[in-house]
Amino acid sequence: MEDRQDKARPMIHPEKNTDVLLALLKLYVETANAVSQRRDNTNKFFVTLTAAIPAVVVYSRGSIDIYSLSTALPITVIEVAICGIWLYMLSVYKNLNKAKFDVILDLEQQLPYAGFDKERKMYEGPNSTDIAKYIPIMMMAIYIAYPVIIVIIN
Repeated sequence: MEDRQDKARPMIHPEKNTDVLLALLKLYVETANAVSQRRDNTNKFFVTLTAAIPAVVVYSRGSIDIYSLSTALPITVIEVAICGIWLYMLSVYKNLNKAKFDVILDLEQQLPYAGFDKERKMYEGPNSTDIAKYIPIMMMAIYIAYPVIIVIIN
């Protein structure tokens, strides 16, 4: 397979193609924002899904014994699997956005001012994906604790 490095592509000369550079920059910023919105929607979906399963179980208290290990174990397995998929999806979105911002930073180097690069160097806090990954991790911990608590109280 061919090496897809930038060797074959000449640098766009800003003095000749500023409009092209700005259009590309705008496109990449918009698609990076779209990826962030998809990540947010994914988070909403998984929060709803992980909350819905125990809600259904609790709602059907009469027919399902929520204090039974035979109830707790399948719920735990399902919820931990869902949270694992959720964590994987967060990493996919993080990697995709990182690639998009690497392209944005490369495009900016050909413009008179590199605002995104400057902001990246000045910002010292965590990114939102790093914070968001703690939600499925905490949910996993809660669902793993569920059968343990059942064993302790029985």
